[in-house]
Amino acid sequence: MKIILRTALIAGLMLTTSCGKETANIIADIFDKEVEELESTALDIENVTDNVLIEGATKMEGTPPTSNGAISLDISDTGKTAFLDEGFDVSLISDAVITGAFIQFKSKDGSLSDSYYDVNLQMNNSGKASKSLRRRRVSKNNSFSTISKTDDVLLDVDFNSNIQPGEFCYEICVYDANGSISEPQEVCVRVEAWGGNSAMVGKWQLIKTYKDSAPDDFQALNVENCEMETTERSCNLDTFTVTFDREDCDKIESFEITMNNDGTYTEKFMEIDKTMISNVQIPSGMTMSDLENFCMYSFSNREAILTYDGDGKWAYQSDTDSFIFIEYNYREAYDGDVYEDSFEPGDGSLYYGAGGDNGEVKLVDGKLIVSSFEFRTSEFEK
Repeated sequence: MKIILRTALIAGLMLTTSCGKETANIIADIFDKEVEELESTALDIENVTDNVLIEGATKMEGTPPTSNGAISLDISDTGKTAFLDEGFDVSLISDAVITGAFIQFKSKDGSLSDSYYDVNLQMNNSGKASKSLRRRRVSKNNSFSTISKTDDVLLDVDFNSNIQPGEFCYEICVYDANGSISEPQEVCVRVEAWGGNSAMVGKWQLIKTYKDSAPDDFQALNVENCEMETTERSCNLDTFTVTFDREDCDKIESFEITMNNDGTYTEKFMEIDKTMISNVQIPSGMTMSDLENFCMYSFSNREAILTYDGDGKWAYQSDTDSFIFIEYNYREAYDGDVYEDSFEPGDGSLYYGAGGDNGEVKLVDGKLIVSSFEFRTSEFEK
């Protein structure tokens, strides 16, 4: 299926470049429909079983031990979408202290795999702390479900490259150290192809950004936004205060997201921040240098540049008509400090998407809309 998808993509690109806009749009629609059909394909369940990567798991032949129903299992926070090379998470809630889980994959027609996995949950969750200097690792199921409760146990299931877009199901139950086993629960999953919506392909430039509470008070690209205030600072162990005017300005020089047909993306951002100090009330007999020493504060004007470069992969989720972005590399620099990291397949950082660090993404009236959890919206156009 990977070969078919790649061939269709190449053919679509060739026709797009050689034909008019109307023909290109028709080709794009056909390609999107083929991707949607591919994602609805029933996957071979033995191929799925043989190509999942579950840390702390032992593959066993046959079926899992019979449940005695002595403990509960709630998987309502678990999502129903998986990502190529990333896999999915299962959110496990129980009234017991669970130590392990049995997971057995099954096809859409209900046929169970010939084997199952016995998962040590402590081993599965080891090393899942944040690997990023910049942000926490986000549960993969968050992009398609409610945000997981803090006391959930997450079972991490990764894929190798042999698992392609399509659908499958699995049954899962959990157990504790006393041998109590919950009743099995079933979840059906769709493995999304990267990309999948041709309307998103291209270079998106920021138009404006604004707080949701004040959409008319927006900041546009390359327009300086300044706020002035008169402030006081306590100095020399609070023996005196200094009054001065401080003006803080920021200007977004560039903010672009480039989305490619193959499901990859890049993001580039640059902002210039300025602070200007004026009308400093210097006490009599004191120099500016003395004042700064007493106040432990610089009253000089200053400027800093924030840059961000990141890349990863994106996918379209037709059920919610929204998008997810998984980040694999980033570099952020500000005023001489640099933060950067890279993530291997299976440990990508959910960057945009419900539950992601930077908000949800939708396509509305030809504009790319990013709704942040900081109650801020940014609009982009090609």
